[in-house]
Amino acid sequence: MAAMSTACQQRIALNDGRQMPSFGLGVWQAPLGQCKAAVLHALRCGYRHIDTAEVYGNEQDVGDALAIFLKERPDVQREDIWITTKFFPRHGAGRAAVVRACKDSLRKLRLQYVDLYLIHAPHTRERIEQYSALEALRAEGRCRSIGVSNYGIHHLQELLAVCAVPPCVNQVECNPFITRTPLREFCASKGILVEAYSPLARANKFRDPRLLDVARRCSLSPAQVMVRWCLQRGCIVIPKSVTPARIEENAQLGDAPLSAADMKSLDALDEHFVTHWDPTRSP
Repeated sequence: MAAMSTACQQRIALNDGRQMPSFGLGVWQAPLGQCKAAVLHALRCGYRHIDTAEVYGNEQDVGDALAIFLKERPDVQREDIWITTKFFPRHGAGRAAVVRACKDSLRKLRLQYVDLYLIHAPHTRERIEQYSALEALRAEGRCRSIGVSNYGIHHLQELLAVCAVPPCVNQVECNPFITRTPLREFCASKGILVEAYSPLARANKFRDPRLLDVARRCSLSPAQVMVRWCLQRGCIVIPKSVTPARIEENAQLGDAPLSAADMKSLDALDEHFVTHWDPTRSP
């Protein structure tokens, strides 16, 4: 098994005072069974951050893999592993529905708490009420930090005007082909970290000659360049894979940062390339 770079050990400060691993494994669309194997392999390789969600349907696999890993590695404690999951908003779902969903996620994950609990998208009228439920769950200790996902600037402005606990994180699709510069700048101004999902653009852009040029110059793969771009832009990043070799590759970023010129070249790739959905633009 290849040695990991320092990517797995890097942490970043949240606005609630906690330290979150800035690199982790995403498991969206990771099939049951494969998800469990992928999470276990990632943990054995040094990953300490796993991102799942209620709607992914694989929280049980994540919990099973974590339990196996902690049993085989008594030197690693539960507190050393960062687990994120998300409430998927449904129309008409209020505070009670969020609390029930969180408890169900904890049951599937076999955990007493999650490190980060997110509202998965802003597409219901009840989003303010749903976020207030996250604040209550945080106060009860069922989640240590709270945040949102797929929120645009107008959604964040609405939330920040009324919330008692500001979100630590806004998880959105972000990579050199969808840089989210205005949203990232707004989040930074409010102390909210951007967490990049689909940082590899689902491999759709690996043959782009401009990306390949940077990769060749830096002796990195296109995937590694895209992950490093996210980290150097101050984002938390969660590349998804169920393939052991790619799980290892995504973390082997070397110790040399991309140059300012290479970062500028990558910024210029922005074309708002959306691979799945973009609720940041919803009402």
